[in-house]
Amino acid sequence: MKKALIAFYSRTGRTRQVAHAISRRCDAHLEDIQLAHEPNGWRGYLYSALSAIRQRTPALGPLEHAVGDYDLVIVGTPIWAFHVCSPVRSYLVRVHDSLRDIANVAFFCTMGGAGAERVFGELRTLTGHTPIATLALNEREVDANQYSARVAQFAEQLAGRGSPSLTPAQRHAILRTIK
Repeated sequence: MKKALIAFYSRTGRTRQVAHAISRRCDAHLEDIQLAHEPNGWRGYLYSALSAIRQRTPALGPLEHAVGDYDLVIVGTPIWAFHVCSPVRSYLVRVHDSLRDIANVAFFCTMGGAGAERVFGELRTLTGHTPIATLALNEREVDANQYSARVAQFAEQLAGRGSPSLTPAQRHAILRTIK
């Protein structure tokens, strides 16, 4: 039985927090994207911003899940300098061929304040898919833990599509938690 996969990168923990909330709602597996070498401190933040602006694809650590085993792939990224973060870009380049055969893709992002539409456009280009649902959360919502209703709406969009991306059991689980 095929399931949903949430592939995400999180430097500060905000995107991870949202990915876990979505996973609980959708009964999805998590692919926590890791860099082969994680830059630290303020230099790490500077490196992260520059790598996003320059659209670099840094080396990643090993992946746990094969994208081709899923009908729905949910991609989560923090917004870095109004761009997809470079680890997510690397991941999507790595799995691009497998993504061609995926029925559905959805996107979510966390941000300081703006840039979601631009990032969703980049994700459309990188995946080759128009998303069936999107979710953009700012850091204030995440830090204050005020996003559960928005995550529930996102999960409802995913379940309500009537597509083969979610199994009937997954749809039932999502709708049960929303009510």
